[in-house]
Amino acid sequence: MSEQSKEKRTTAEYTVLRRLRHNGDKLAPGMTVQLTEEEADRLIALGIVKAAEKPVEKTKSGGKKQGAGDPPKE
Repeated sequence: MSEQSKEKRTTAEYTVLRRLRHNGDKLAPGMTVQLTEEEADRLIALGIVKAAEKPVEKTKSGGKKQGAGDPPKE
């Protein structure tokens, strides 16, 4: 298999900014879609999608959460 055909198969997740029909699916703003780099480049240039933001990982804390009225912990 050639490098070029491998690249075409590699996909990443993108967030839809404007209504999009892709592979027969109707996608609304805020939805995510898997696109190849080639597909994404074209749609990003048109302002239809953007790279999806990775979710922020929540950290587990063993201590009490500091509230707005609590003094800073030292």
